[in-house]
Amino acid sequence: EPADTTPPEVISVTPGDNETGVAPNAEITAVFSESVEESSLVFSVSDTSGKRTDGTVSYDADTMTAVFTPETALAYGMTYTVTISAQLADLAGNAMPADYSWIFTTMTASETDTEPPFVKTTVPAADESGVALNAAISATFSEVMDASSIHENTFFVSDDNGSLPGTIKYSGTTASFTPQMLMTHSMTYTVTITAEAKDLAGNSMEADYSWSFTTAGADYNNPADTPSAVYPEDNALVYAGTVTLQASEFSDPEGDMHVESRWRIKRADCSDCDEPQEYAATSGDLTNYSISGLYPGVRYSWKVGYKDAGNGNISWSEACFFTTNVSEISATMRIEPGITVADYRMMSFFLYPNNPTCDGLFEHEAGGKYDRKNFRVGTYSPETGDYIECGANMVIEPGRSYWFLARNGMNITANGMPVSIYHDIDVALRYNPASGNGWNMIASPNNADYFWDDVQVIAYNDAGNIIFGPVAVADLPEQNPYIDTRLWRWENGGYAFDTFLIEKTEGYWVKAKAGNVSLRFPMRAQTTAVAGNRKSDYLFKIGKNWITSLISNLNFSRQAIADAGDSPPMPMGSLNAGVSEKSDAGGGCFISTASGDYTNSLSKIGFFRPYSDFSNR
Repeated sequence: EPADTTPPEVISVTPGDNETGVAPNAEITAVFSESVEESSLVFSVSDTSGKRTDGTVSYDADTMTAVFTPETALAYGMTYTVTISAQLADLAGNAMPADYSWIFTTMTASETDTEPPFVKTTVPAADESGVALNAAISATFSEVMDASSIHENTFFVSDDNGSLPGTIKYSGTTASFTPQMLMTHSMTYTVTITAEAKDLAGNSMEADYSWSFTTAGADYNNPADTPSAVYPEDNALVYAGTVTLQASEFSDPEGDMHVESRWRIKRADCSDCDEPQEYAATSGDLTNYSISGLYPGVRYSWKVGYKDAGNGNISWSEACFFTTNVSEISATMRIEPGITVADYRMMSFFLYPNNPTCDGLFEHEAGGKYDRKNFRVGTYSPETGDYIECGANMVIEPGRSYWFLARNGMNITANGMPVSIYHDIDVALRYNPASGNGWNMIASPNNADYFWDDVQVIAYNDAGNIIFGPVAVADLPEQNPYIDTRLWRWENGGYAFDTFLIEKTEGYWVKAKAGNVSLRFPMRAQTTAVAGNRKSDYLFKIGKNWITSLISNLNFSRQAIADAGDSPPMPMGSLNAGVSEKSDAGGGCFISTASGDYTNSLSKIGFFRPYSDFSNR
């Protein structure tokens, strides 16, 4: 038989070459003319700026198909180039003569999400055997789901005797089921997620999804039961100095001895500022561990792991968060009376409140109750495309800002631990990959002002590893895939993006373009005596960009204003029309705040103002 000297070819791809309207979570595939060596497969996916997309490559030998799965959803409205390296070889060692490339463009944020979600991965894996009797069961979806659609009727585990009782949790894109009691040895269990599970756009899964696994035999030794972090409890405020971490009592399915505890602690407000610390203890009381040297005014996360004598693997708790400081402070701010949309004020807090719920803000107002006839207080959620108001699980956290409207005015007092001004602080941005909604109400996270151009942008993959940055906003191109580089403020019933300074206790809008993006507020970016020069530079940049944009629309029509770009969502509604009034919180265009007269429109969006308007800001 003659030797094979024919190189492999790519015979089809998805998305197709030059295809548009591609879903950001779409898989990228290539079918070959013959079987290839999996180890020779090298995919490269990059956007128009040259930024590469991380992902995993799998190969199905039966169908001769390679699949590239991005680690995070692709950006909306972005053109991507896919390249398969010429090192691709068939089983005889023949390589492709050249790289193979094609392009496609993802759907824009304005296009409706109609893609059904699906289950990407499961734990345990389908048909896995030897599963521990106390194993947690989880499924990770292709996109963020509507948490209210994940419950005991849509996510359940069963054996030959019926359904298992257990606890269901949902976070990020993962749903988990924890059985209330140990599973049975050598038993096959079936996990079912029904088609009623929905994404945030309301799309249901196309069909029920089920998989099975089998538990270990009677001779298998299970790991220790998962411990719980007891103190500091989640979101606790503790005084700096020595902090004693406390965990739940040890337990093990077989009654094995507790031989080791691990304690892991790291900064939660700055991902790469300090290396995570891990401590091991093998003697004494293994349910607590004292740690010293923690910075004041800083947020930490911690977890505990237990090891038994029989299995030897470590069972880790879920992470809890706490904040340290040397003293507690009070922050009081005044909201002037108002009833119209123009009277709204965006405000923020530079401390971790003792009581972060809305009730804590109204302890001394209106009898301690939030009355929507006299108050409107809320913050925006891009995940739902709507506001979260007081009384609807709204919490106060530094780095976020909040709308306030009070018929008779009010004084707000928050007590808690101030955030450090002596460290870099990260603020995570929220994003809805299904709708492309990335509007965030942000603020200075501490009692300092910051130059917006010096605030840094960081992007992570789903595993929490940095894939971009930190890079200052000033060094980002306007067409970057992470954020809109404009910083918006609310003024006299309209929005402006001529803002160069983030002032403490004030509020601003920023738009994320992708998930897993954070803003870092570096200590060196806090304001200095050169603010005047920075202001001139920033206003020059704003003016130049606007002149370029407006020259192409010399008629100054309303459409020209609308085409200038998205603006943040309007506030929640006035106190004039009763509590049923609701604003359009979906994010829109300048036209939503502009009047019919173009000169008034331009003043609404912060252009052609006298320089003196900004000289005292």
